[in-house]
Amino acid sequence: MENESTADATTRMRHRFLFEELGFVNEEIVALNMGAPGEAALVDSQEMLAKATEKKLAAPSSRYLFQYGPRVGGDDYREELAKFLSHNYQDSLDREDLVLTAGATHGLSLVTTLFFQPGDTIFVEDPTYFIAINMLREDYGMNIISVPTDEKGTNVEEFEKILKTEKEKHGHKRELGPKRPFWSMLYLIPTFNNPTGRVMAPDRCMSLIKLARKHDLLLMCDDVYNLLTYDPAEPPPQRLLAYDKKTDPDFQGHVISNGTFSKIFAPGVRVGWIEASPRIVNLLKESHTLQSGGGVNHCMAGILAGAMETGMMSHHLEMLKMKYAKNMKQVCKTLKDKLPKGVEFSEPKGGYFIWLTLPESVNCEELVELCKRKYRLDFMPGSCASPNANFKNCARISISYFEEEVLLSAADRLCQAMKAYMEGER
Repeated sequence: MENESTADATTRMRHRFLFEELGFVNEEIVALNMGAPGEAALVDSQEMLAKATEKKLAAPSSRYLFQYGPRVGGDDYREELAKFLSHNYQDSLDREDLVLTAGATHGLSLVTTLFFQPGDTIFVEDPTYFIAINMLREDYGMNIISVPTDEKGTNVEEFEKILKTEKEKHGHKRELGPKRPFWSMLYLIPTFNNPTGRVMAPDRCMSLIKLARKHDLLLMCDDVYNLLTYDPAEPPPQRLLAYDKKTDPDFQGHVISNGTFSKIFAPGVRVGWIEASPRIVNLLKESHTLQSGGGVNHCMAGILAGAMETGMMSHHLEMLKMKYAKNMKQVCKTLKDKLPKGVEFSEPKGGYFIWLTLPESVNCEELVELCKRKYRLDFMPGSCASPNANFKNCARISISYFEEEVLLSAADRLCQAMKAYMEGER
């Protein structure tokens, strides 16, 4: 029994964070599939959080951080978040349009379960964030329909055809009302897309807004990479919500911008936000979920409000942008110099990911096994990002987790592995 207990304790200690539990962390293999901040970035987050916590808890009103919080989040959090986002989006935000969440995963869960029921039709881009596909299909029992994309983002013309077909099939099953105003939802990542790194073109954004208004469609935007833009000479891409203008005569609010501090600060704090129109914010506020627990993660949100108020969060974001921009530039240079003929990619201007398209004859599910076995690296095959297992000849790699030297060495080995595979090695 003593030996079993010791073994159990060792196992528990080994799983200090998610990627250890999932087996992604391996001293022998560089996992280019990890979309998260690395250890060096988290050291800065740790120091910053300690300062922000000390300052916040010194305030006489800090005891209220330990009480149930206001349903949509504390006023200080939403006020400082509105200022922080307005500055970094270069667009004006109203705190009344913001709702505190426990990160983007919680935001997606809250919206999906509030507005839709098992069996409802939900549309997703193809390709898209792989875990969102599994959440919507397996956890919530939704009928998932894929929507094609290209270099400009969602193919709106094709989407409308698909949407009309699905409404003809299932439209009678869904009755709309004040509490459930949407016939369906499109889950999408319009800015620095995961996995492709693309940004949706402005004309597509405008067309998508018109389509959503016409068909009572909710556009659920996973806007988790929007703030990670790497060209200081260009303004950040407008989020899709900005195209759903309140001044339009037919405005009701068909877009949710689902954001998080996980990608720009630290995943472990579990703090994020929803930005939406007043009707959506009010529906979230009146939900029994938020009435029961109040504002989620109220204490940590209050501490992050202090980090934003003092400017520490903006300083940290600028540091990350410089670091990731360099990683992105250097990895893309290595790929341009060393990829075998027939492998294509476009250099993203922000976000975490690079999307590689190999010849149709290449199966990246096989290639990744070769990479792990012989070249000491891992990546995500494109088929994982597709609800229909498409894009078998594509690969996604991340530039966020490892330091530059490790990334460049892994990128070089990836090029070698692709060349070897295309020459017949298995």
